[in-house]
Amino acid sequence: MLISTSRISESPIWQLQKIAYTRLGVASWAKGRVPFQITNNSRIAAQYADIASAAFPKSSFTILELGGGCGKFAFLMLGELFRRNVANVRYILTDAAEKNWTFWNEHPLLRPWIDRGILQTAVLDPLSEDAPSADLIVANYVFDSLPQDLFRVEKGVVLEGLASLHTEDKTIDWDDPSLLSKLRITYAFQPLVKNPYPECPQIWTVLQDYSRRFEGLSFLLPIGAIRMIRRIASASKKDWLFLAADRGPCTEEDLNRMSLLPSLHGNAFSFPVNFDAIGRYMEETEGGALFSCANKTDFSIALLSTTEEMLPHAKRCFEHLEFGPLKTEAVDFSGILKRLEESNWDATLFFSFFDRIQASIEQARTLEKKKMLKGMVRVRDQFFPMFREEAILLERLGLFFQSLGKEKDGEISLEMTGRFKKLPEHSFSIAAFLNANPPSGDVLQIGDNEEVFQSIRSHNVRKHVHIPWNGSIEKLEQFDTVFLLPARLTVQRIKPAFVQEIEGRFSLDSIRYSDADIEAFFAALCKGADPKHVLHFFVELERKKNISRDQFCRIAKRLGVAPPLKEEEDRLFETLMVCLRQHMLPGSVLRAFIPGIATYDDPRFFEEVVVDPFLETEEREEPQGVWVTVRRYSQTA
Repeated sequence: MLISTSRISESPIWQLQKIAYTRLGVASWAKGRVPFQITNNSRIAAQYADIASAAFPKSSFTILELGGGCGKFAFLMLGELFRRNVANVRYILTDAAEKNWTFWNEHPLLRPWIDRGILQTAVLDPLSEDAPSADLIVANYVFDSLPQDLFRVEKGVVLEGLASLHTEDKTIDWDDPSLLSKLRITYAFQPLVKNPYPECPQIWTVLQDYSRRFEGLSFLLPIGAIRMIRRIASASKKDWLFLAADRGPCTEEDLNRMSLLPSLHGNAFSFPVNFDAIGRYMEETEGGALFSCANKTDFSIALLSTTEEMLPHAKRCFEHLEFGPLKTEAVDFSGILKRLEESNWDATLFFSFFDRIQASIEQARTLEKKKMLKGMVRVRDQFFPMFREEAILLERLGLFFQSLGKEKDGEISLEMTGRFKKLPEHSFSIAAFLNANPPSGDVLQIGDNEEVFQSIRSHNVRKHVHIPWNGSIEKLEQFDTVFLLPARLTVQRIKPAFVQEIEGRFSLDSIRYSDADIEAFFAALCKGADPKHVLHFFVELERKKNISRDQFCRIAKRLGVAPPLKEEEDRLFETLMVCLRQHMLPGSVLRAFIPGIATYDDPRFFEEVVVDPFLETEEREEPQGVWVTVRRYSQTA
């Protein structure tokens, strides 16, 4: 069914984009839904701070960040400015999503800057509202999410691209952000006879320039970004610099390789940004533009200004920009140290190396070890969690400090973890997963979960049979889709960070530990340890028969945490095998949602399921557990 035909910038897809970001808030950046690390790391924050301090060396100045997202860049940028003794700055952090504004004002690492009057926050849509006046404007990964239009040059004539939206659904809910994944977009071109943007004559000049410079080129025009720049320029009472980082070409050569298709990020999307067109527009308005392209990537940074005279102050720093994905290749401790120094001790990169650092620091040279310890303090100070669960990384760092004799640094790190208890949990919606993987045909649900129950019913399946987790299933028929929903499970594959930390103190071999050994462990245990993480360690000990079940239950009681049900793990595997053998047709799908912080790893699952040539398995980890999907194929295929 055809929904609409229009310019891309006038398409309803932009409303879906706005709904997605507005509803999700900081969850937009959870689990890699929307990329942001390349513009939210310590290295790029330091380089932006160099540009700002060079451009405004003496006078006080204001920074305006558009599309601030989770607020991490603002936190890093402010830290870098004050590390350079730049105290004459005011930072205005904005975003169109009110949920992000609420998150910033409650974040324990942003709140001190707000209370000191250095950081201000605001809800702002720069396409429809006038932005506050500022000296330096920052927009990272913003232009690619704003409206764009498509054009083509043929025989010296500019053709305008029209986008048609199609769907197989008979009804359309424009308030449903998942609608985007159900749409199909086709393009058609028609001759362009007049300026499509009469309010901006400079764009017509840019299009005519393209008609003379290129032949057979299809290209995107970032009309949303240009309109935003125009609006800021008209509302501003002074000259400004504008730093914009995004994926997209900034040279004529790169234009020929420019993708015209959007990239999907969950329910959001982005188009590459034609920085060449933005540069041509700035020239037509008598402004200035410098560009820097990351090697071997399609990522670019633009430095724009209202006048050419403003550029020289920041040009030297801008010309030495090093950006793009942080390098992760390192063969030894020296290589890891080099990568971390290159990254300006980025916390995300550090924790990706953390296990290797722990394993090799004792063998490192004295000078390298001192550099690492000094850098670890920087990592701690630059650590910016978005979700409560991330605090465990700082807990690991604190324990590592203590193991190296740095008790004070360890205590500071562990004390900081308490600040993040009010951060949101890394939420996950089972219903959202089922919407993306809809059940069909005859459906069997084993286990009680109201969200799954209602979601299955909403998909109008042919039959829905619901059995309690401990109910009998042997006499049931075969099904097209099967859901297994155990209440909880003891089996874990990826151990919590704290478990990995304390396994260095207790060996998991055939040793049997006495009550005295356990008392010695608790005597050495850090006060800030999370009881749930400690219990996971003893889960491992009990599974390997290092301690008895009776000892384990006493430990659980001591920690104030209910011990997991031992029989639960066997029940899951047995139920799964009965379903696979008796209740699944060729082509059927089984989905098991396993609660817990790690992935299912009963060794029998590998022996009986993973290696079966007629079964295909897939795992998807989420904060509250993991989806295990098993598909059955015909044995005669």
